[in-house]
Amino acid sequence: MSLLATWISHLLTAAIPSAAIAGLALVAEPLLARCSSPRLRAALWWAVLLRLVLPAQWGLLSVSGATESAAARETGSGGTIVALLWFLGSLVMMALALGQHRLLIKRWGRANPGPLPDSLRTAAHSAARTIGLRSSPHLEVLSGATGPAVLGFLRPRVILPGPWLPRASAEELRHVLLHELTHIRRRDPWAHMVVLVIRSLWWFNPVAWIATKRLATLRELACDAAVARVLGEQSPAYRRTLLALSQRLVMAPIGFLGRPSPLIERLEALRNPRDRRGQTWLASLSLVGLLACSGGGPAEPSPGSPPPLPFLDADPQGCFQKRMLVFHLLAEEALQARR
Repeated sequence: MSLLATWISHLLTAAIPSAAIAGLALVAEPLLARCSSPRLRAALWWAVLLRLVLPAQWGLLSVSGATESAAARETGSGGTIVALLWFLGSLVMMALALGQHRLLIKRWGRANPGPLPDSLRTAAHSAARTIGLRSSPHLEVLSGATGPAVLGFLRPRVILPGPWLPRASAEELRHVLLHELTHIRRRDPWAHMVVLVIRSLWWFNPVAWIATKRLATLRELACDAAVARVLGEQSPAYRRTLLALSQRLVMAPIGFLGRPSPLIERLEALRNPRDRRGQTWLASLSLVGLLACSGGGPAEPSPGSPPPLPFLDADPQGCFQKRMLVFHLLAEEALQARR
């Protein structure tokens, strides 16, 4: 099988097990919301994305060989068009992601000139020590920023909105810094970049878009849970800070696929925060188990089907190969007619 046929076959066969895991995640995640950590639920969606990337032979379940043979037959002009459309779509998706990032930076404006206040630097160093960072990342105050954020992958920096900073109390500033620095400690910028790359490659698959959205929300929930653990009995104050920063979004009751909006989901999770740090190993085992059970190579041929011909995996260049390919296809049609 040519390289083009192999790639088209992978695109088709990977969609089936990933859709199965996505359906499982959509059903299981609401049931696990009250008894599991966001990290465990995120493992379900990481399994969905990794199932798209990993070879189809990884796993216990079988994928029908008919899908691969159909993909192999599409390697002519039609297969070339499909591959070209996929490649162009991936380039467009990556360009859009990069363009949105640059547009956001341009809209937020440049950092305020002059040194940062000593109180802000002190609060950042204190928050970094609290969550276990060796050093405090670079801080920037942007006048056009609509809310706190972390930008950048190689050298992430914490963005603070200029209009909000003078009105923020010391407690609110500490809560915001703890949350944003937790994103950096968890390496969420790198995770976000990996998700965007996978979504750009599988832009035509709705499963990739659903997983991307859920993972973004679960990253926020995981950071909220980490900050609540650090604050302990003061976690209700953190919930009030989150509510104060997002007053305009509180009235949005509709979420994705019937779920509550991410803000309401975060506020509900902070109502009764629990320490679930011991579930990290369970999340890893769940991820490995789902990947093991969702893949699989081509199914074994049925007893009545003609045996596969090894040389048919390559392009039938010779006359003998072309004749044998015709005979093989005729034998398949005869068996189907008998059935």
